[in-house]
Amino acid sequence: MLSVLTVFLLLVAMIKSFFCIHLWGFSFDIIWIPTIVLVFWLPFLNIMEIVKNTEDYNILHWIGLLLNLFCMILMLRYLGIKLME
Repeated sequence: MLSVLTVFLLLVAMIKSFFCIHLWGFSFDIIWIPTIVLVFWLPFLNIMEIVKNTEDYNILHWIGLLLNLFCMILMLRYLGIKLME
């Protein structure tokens, strides 16, 4: 459920403009704070649940992990961060 919320927050952050804050010389919209925290925190949570519950069928956690990786790629491309060059 949190992975779906992260996808929604990321799409809203890309489309709409919200209240802008200035911090350490950077200016960004306020919606990017929870979005970045969720995008980089949730894959660890999903991996932990997959490793912890090995006897269960973890299809929802795998789908959530794939959604999180999709969000990471989408966010890095939107922000212009090139890790492969």
